[in-house]
Amino acid sequence: MQWCEQVAGQRLHGTIKQKPLLRFRKVEQAALQPLPATPYEPSTWKHVKLHRDCYVVFEQAFYSAPYALVGQSLWLRAGARTVELYNAAYQRIAIHDRATALGQRLTCIEHLPPTKVPGLLLNRSLCQAQAVAIGPATSALIAALLAHRPEDRLRTAGRLLRLADRFTPERLETACARAQAYGDGDYVTVKRILEEALDQRPLAVPWPTPATPHTFARTAAEFAALAAEASDGPATPAHPRLKRLRLSGILETLEVRNQQAIAEKWSYVEFLTRLAEDEVERRDHKQLTLRLRRATVNTGKTLESFDFAFNPSINRQQVLDLATSLYVQQKRNVLICGPTGVGKSHLAQALGHEACRRGYDVLFTSAHKMLLHLNGGRADGSYARRLNAYLKPELLILDDFGLKPILPPGPEDLYDVVNERYERGSILLSSNRTPAEWYELFNDTLLASAALDRLLHNAHTLFITGESYRAQGRRWPRKEGPTSAN
Repeated sequence: MQWCEQVAGQRLHGTIKQKPLLRFRKVEQAALQPLPATPYEPSTWKHVKLHRDCYVVFEQAFYSAPYALVGQSLWLRAGARTVELYNAAYQRIAIHDRATALGQRLTCIEHLPPTKVPGLLLNRSLCQAQAVAIGPATSALIAALLAHRPEDRLRTAGRLLRLADRFTPERLETACARAQAYGDGDYVTVKRILEEALDQRPLAVPWPTPATPHTFARTAAEFAALAAEASDGPATPAHPRLKRLRLSGILETLEVRNQQAIAEKWSYVEFLTRLAEDEVERRDHKQLTLRLRRATVNTGKTLESFDFAFNPSINRQQVLDLATSLYVQQKRNVLICGPTGVGKSHLAQALGHEACRRGYDVLFTSAHKMLLHLNGGRADGSYARRLNAYLKPELLILDDFGLKPILPPGPEDLYDVVNERYERGSILLSSNRTPAEWYELFNDTLLASAALDRLLHNAHTLFITGESYRAQGRRWPRKEGPTSAN
């Protein structure tokens, strides 16, 4: 400012033969427009795609746009306080407040198709009121469904209630009663019962309804459903070609590797090798993530996080030998027995995690949930499909075997799983009972002998004794479990 006013503005301009500062004050200053009422807001522009759910994604938040533009590319302008959406002709079609949390959805009701509006306005009270109006079986099923994570299950509850419009409320009530009689309250089960008209058939020999609602196991196939990540548009000229070759993941490290190649003077072959290594590592990590999600193991339960020092009686060398997953390749079983709290479930999930790392398909569930899920297949005629879900993985982990009574037809279902997997796939089973006590769980000596003979044949056994890890710091003595390993 000092240079403009005292030096440049006071010199005689060669073209206009006037001092620029004097010319500005006499002629130009009066023509200037006033400053805007609010300061200029710096913004970011990005090319985005409107997905089928009527949302675009920006910085892990979701913003709605008119459903008529689904599938089209839009321009997104993100400021400090607002996010605006423009069509290809740069006409503004939506404006939202900027999201304040990851995963937040900013929705304008007018942007959604009419069929989606009722689902968006659905809430827990409305679901329960509609269910009560249909009947007690539907009401009980909706209550069990919304008992855990109601925010995540409201859409499922809404779809279930809308079955009444398609099949009549009376049939929906009968289908819910049938599903509950078999111990399965899943939406897919109720829908299949109605589509196959099984609600109009008499019940065969239902399993006694549990006294309290349960969270039912799902099939491995349901856990395989993963959302596809949308592309953000070409970042380099090579992007379309890499995408066509399904190598777009190389773009994540391409710039870094390019800078390294320039700085360290890599050869073309070395540069290509490094990019290929990055792509292989990325794909291996993606496959591992997918296997862990399908397995439904707790990713925090690993051997690295297991406290071997707490219980020195655990055969650490045997556990590390099992971690090689050689038993999966040999199709042998593993049995982990011991009292409550000694780390059986942690070790079972950790061994499942190690098997996933080595490329094996794994499924983790409790024995009780598996039997409930299999019996639910009798309600909608999907027993064979559900059974196949437990036969397909190379390693099936059954936790807490014998913790709850096995009610008919549970023993027959358990025998089917053990028999079909015998010498075809591995079973890792954890129990707080010794194998000698498993026979009485079947209530059928012949069936128990046939199932356990296959289960115990050539199996690795790991017996754990000691105090409960969760009992640390208690002042009263721990009561011994029903059994202790010898």
